[in-house]
Amino acid sequence: MSALVEEAFSAAATSARIAQSLAAAERSEQPFRHWLLSGVLPERLADAVRALPFAVPAIADTGGKRETHNALRQFFAGARLEQGPCAAIAGAFQDTATVGALEAMTGAALGGSSLRIEY
Repeated sequence: MSALVEEAFSAAATSARIAQSLAAAERSEQPFRHWLLSGVLPERLADAVRALPFAVPAIADTGGKRETHNALRQFFAGARLEQGPCAAIAGAFQDTATVGALEAMTGAALGGSSLRIEY
């Protein structure tokens, strides 16, 4: 793997980019407290995610229940974590620096938890 590809798929580089995005996030209180992030992933990693060998599912009306279309959802889990972009993103969001930044931003206690990543 070339150095550029390794860097693009590096959990550490991705974690640093996430931290930059969190620091620049726009916070809003309405209709509930939330943050708008941009540039969360390094561009090469974002391109690799778009090139993954599965399509983003078309999810129609959920009828007010998130679980309505669970069978259509694509997750970064199991064997998918062996794919470069999936592993880099999952590793970056489990990184202690990322978890700490998210805890500081939101006030949530996230230690010992795992993020479910859906595409």
